Amino acid sequence: MESKRHSIAWAMMLAVTAMSFTGCDDSANSSSLSKTADSVTSTTQNKTTEQQTKTNSIETENISYIKNNFIAEYDNDDFTQQYNTFDAEITLKGDTASINGNTKNVSIDDSLITISKGGVYRLSGKFSDGQIVITGNEKVKLYLDGADITSNNGPAIYCNNEKRTIITLADGTENHLADSNNYPVSSYPENFDPSALYAEDKLTINGTGTLIIDGNYANGIVSRNDLKITDGNIKVTALNNGIKGKDSVAVCGGTISVNAGNDGIKSTEKDDPEKGWVEINGGTISIESVRDGIQAETDLYITDGTLNIKTTGDVDINNKNEMSPDGFNFGNHDNMMNHEKFKNFQNDSFPEQSNQKPIEAESTVLMINNTSQTDDTNTTNSSDETTETEENTSSKGIKACDTLQITGGNITIESTDHSVHSGSETKISNGILQLTSLYSKGISSHGDMTISGDATEIVIANATEGIESKAKLQIEDGRIRILNVTDDGINTGGGNSMGGFGMNFSKNESDTSDSDNSHDLLISGGTVFISADGDGIDSNGSISITDGTIIVSGPVSGGDGSLDSETGITITGGNVMALSSRGMMEYPEENCMVSTSINASADDLISVIDSDGSVLTAFKTKKTVSDIIYFNDSTDLSTCQLNIGGKYDGTFNEDGYAVDGKITGGTICEWSDSADANISNGMQGGGHHGMPFGGEERPSFDQMPDDKMVPPDRNNMISPPDENKNKPEQPTM
Repeated sequence: MESKRHSIAWAMMLAVTAMSFTGCDDSANSSSLSKTADSVTSTTQNKTTEQQTKTNSIETENISYIKNNFIAEYDNDDFTQQYNTFDAEITLKGDTASINGNTKNVSIDDSLITISKGGVYRLSGKFSDGQIVITGNEKVKLYLDGADITSNNGPAIYCNNEKRTIITLADGTENHLADSNNYPVSSYPENFDPSALYAEDKLTINGTGTLIIDGNYANGIVSRNDLKITDGNIKVTALNNGIKGKDSVAVCGGTISVNAGNDGIKSTEKDDPEKGWVEINGGTISIESVRDGIQAETDLYITDGTLNIKTTGDVDINNKNEMSPDGFNFGNHDNMMNHEKFKNFQNDSFPEQSNQKPIEAESTVLMINNTSQTDDTNTTNSSDETTETEENTSSKGIKACDTLQITGGNITIESTDHSVHSGSETKISNGILQLTSLYSKGISSHGDMTISGDATEIVIANATEGIESKAKLQIEDGRIRILNVTDDGINTGGGNSMGGFGMNFSKNESDTSDSDNSHDLLISGGTVFISADGDGIDSNGSISITDGTIIVSGPVSGGDGSLDSETGITITGGNVMALSSRGMMEYPEENCMVSTSINASADDLISVIDSDGSVLTAFKTKKTVSDIIYFNDSTDLSTCQLNIGGKYDGTFNEDGYAVDGKITGGTICEWSDSADANISNGMQGGGHHGMPFGGEERPSFDQMPDDKMVPPDRNNMISPPDENKNKPEQPTM
């Protein structure tokens, strides 16, 4: 699938080498609007007559927006925002309408306007209880110029034509589409998804005007094919999903806000691996959803844009593989959306008949031992919706069921579930991510994960685990700050290994990871800061550090260490300081300096200095520290000194460490080469110091008191840095 998409993109790039390029947010070349020379007026009492003079739409030439990394295919129609003539102009007047232009293409019957032929149609005025229906097998363009349509019998605009529909929002106008909360869904086709704006085929939305969508029955915007948004100020409120494209969703411009009782933006096609993807290439997107913010049934691509996502749903623990070993996840928290009506659609369900009441979503009681008490699973008459418990209770910020690729953009997420999740491979480069997961992981990947790019910036303010790959993890570049996690900072393979002891005390008993797959962790560049209550860096394979700056403020309780591996730790480059206390210490066979006799308290300065007092690495700890692992490839470690306290003449960075300046005073502590420490402790292939758990074992799932889970103290959770800076204001819906 990936190779095919890339080949398409390259072919498109080569085909347009002679064409002019413009950004996705740029308007097309425009001409002034003009009305047709002849017109015929019709109302619901006076049927339309044929207009003899045919008008033609003006399609702007030489509009191209092609990049070699785009998956979606765009053409001129996707960006044409103004027209100089229309096939017909439809003026809405309460429960009537008038038509100027070619009335052969448009008919009116009891507040039902049907467009049956291709062309360009201008809509304006207010329909208090009416519907626009598009039929036939031709492409239709709707120019919304101050249109306000409310339908009590289905979608406000129902595109049932066999070709694509392009909706353009006229500059400076506000347009409104709404369906009612009760209508006969059974009168529509079997696969119909109730929504205020519905398209059976492809749908594009562009223009610089405003479109307000009220999905009062279920969904806001639905396309059963490809959905593209290239511009516009789009505000969606929906009981169920906000914006859904079955085959794909592509956004490359505009300002989009979604408030949804289920998923914010999603694709749903899971039977064809070439479909079901989501691509974000620009624009500003704000989402508040009960379930997933953005979900792709297959792949998800983010190359540009500003995303602000908040999810508020309860988190189920039925699938232990999805949960951090000790990062318990909880429902009934105090951050749930205060929209009682949203509860009806948390399972993607809606009534099949107009006289049925909405079915209440399942009420999940979170218990240990992989059990929960729920009502019967609801059904839906939408064939592409899933009703599995795991999907229904997912409340992730960004979720790709297959591959996730982030190569740019500015992303801020506050989620109850994982902030970022992939069911397969994950690649992150040259993007800015500020993540907060209230009850789960920051970034989770079921396949290999690679983090690269010198412009990559990842801040995980709160999570159970910071970054986890169930396979292999490579950090090649970028800046990663994991500020507060209740379990491991970085983890590969899942579970909770006991490192060089050769035991794996995994709390994920149902983990089906292939033992032959690599769970190795490689850091070859970048800057990594970790503050973790569990292991700082935990690998169910090996840990290899060849370059980069790594500072680990590790655990203060037993059973964990700053570094923990299954098959050994190798450090041959970079600048590494790993601190912990009362834990199980593991260190490399050689090259490093280690100590298990530090007596540092919170707010003490821990520094490594050379013979003249120059700082190699200094860190002002916020925790007690007894153990240290240190490596620096820019100096002779045998001449360095470990200093506690003292006065520093430089400036710490925002995480409290520095790599320059000088220290005066303080207390020099003893330490030794890790090779000597291994020999003295009788260790081969990596060393451990201290007894497992340090006399203070962390409870497992089955050992929680009273079989209940207690959520973390929200008052002690760190807020994301500058979370309101440059964040677009959420519109009132």
